[in-house]
Amino acid sequence: MQREIPPLSVLCLRTASSSPSSTPLSSLLPSPAQRLYLKLSALPPPPYTPKSKQKDFQTPFITDTVTDTVPSLITSTNNNNNNNNNKSKQRLPSQTILGGNLSTTLLQTYIDCVSETGTLDDTRLTTDFFNILSSSYAVPDTNPDSSVNVKKRKKTELVLECALSFHNCALLSSSTFKCLISSDLSKIITCIDLSGCCGVTTDIFEEVVGGCKVLRRVSVKNCRRLGGLGGLKGGVECLDVGGCYNLKIEEVLSVVKSSKELNEFYGAGLGWEDEDFKELCGILGKRKCKGLSVGFSKGLSKECITDNLCTSKLLSHMESLSLHFLPSVNSSHLSKIGFLSPKLIEIDLRGCVNVTSVRPLLDARAVGYNERNMKGKGEQEVLEVIKIMCRYSGGEGVGKEVEEAYGKLYEIVRD
Repeated sequence: MQREIPPLSVLCLRTASSSPSSTPLSSLLPSPAQRLYLKLSALPPPPYTPKSKQKDFQTPFITDTVTDTVPSLITSTNNNNNNNNNKSKQRLPSQTILGGNLSTTLLQTYIDCVSETGTLDDTRLTTDFFNILSSSYAVPDTNPDSSVNVKKRKKTELVLECALSFHNCALLSSSTFKCLISSDLSKIITCIDLSGCCGVTTDIFEEVVGGCKVLRRVSVKNCRRLGGLGGLKGGVECLDVGGCYNLKIEEVLSVVKSSKELNEFYGAGLGWEDEDFKELCGILGKRKCKGLSVGFSKGLSKECITDNLCTSKLLSHMESLSLHFLPSVNSSHLSKIGFLSPKLIEIDLRGCVNVTSVRPLLDARAVGYNERNMKGKGEQEVLEVIKIMCRYSGGEGVGKEVEEAYGKLYEIVRD
């Protein structure tokens, strides 16, 4: 089986066991991957080549390529929602070897080996490790005409971005996160995933978000010991607090309100009530909300969903909507959602026992598409393929009817 390789700007640190490591620290550093990385990074950069001669230039062993995107942490589909399209910001190139960053791949392989043996704990990831990882994003200036670059840098902001995942690393505690904060990597992390990290407490979370100055996407999903979101910066664009049942909804709403750039919010499992949900929709409705999750909220009424969720302000830019295990959601809600959300590409209806058919969603989506194209001026709207997750929903034939009637246009996911 081929191992899934993450994008070049992602390093995923994952563990599958809760057994602590008995290996002494002295035998772990420096690792073979780190020593090999230092040898590779010491190689000279390729000579500067004018653009007019790039086609005839033979590709060197080490090349420079520009990384334009920050990978998505939260959503399950591949998209560019998390890209920062601000043209005033110039992306720095990342050093790659034969089309791929071999140095980062070696470090990732080292981490995978440690993870599979169940020994990824606080003795493995030191400040030196994070500094070495950070150096893989730093590239020396290979342009001999440095004066031109200096003038350009005065007008544009140089942005270096990376994403880091500690997904389900149950043994990590404050020691590892302090090493991360004290390293150079903390200055360029824009996306961090702490999902399932049992050791993350309120104090650790405040240290991490306080030490990482440029965070834009944060996930603390299923961090059961997290009791507060203090220290979270206002520049966060995406926040996932699903399953953090020790968080108070009042504090969550305060963070959402104060984060002016926030346009993706995932808060399933917090037990939303009508008044709180109304306030949440009112805040997100004033922004171009792209993602929303409020699943596992039995207290939401049908009327509240109709009056607050099914509005053009909230759904006009929605791309991902998760309403899983909401007994109050029915087929009439789907009709309004389908008509008002032209950009929707993923909807989660698992466990919605009163949803007996998804045909209203698909029919209303097609009607809205036709009406907008008839009234629209200029370029025609494109009807995106939508992914529907409807396992455990009310109708036994929901999946079958989609396959039969819309199998060529839509994708149905039962798991």
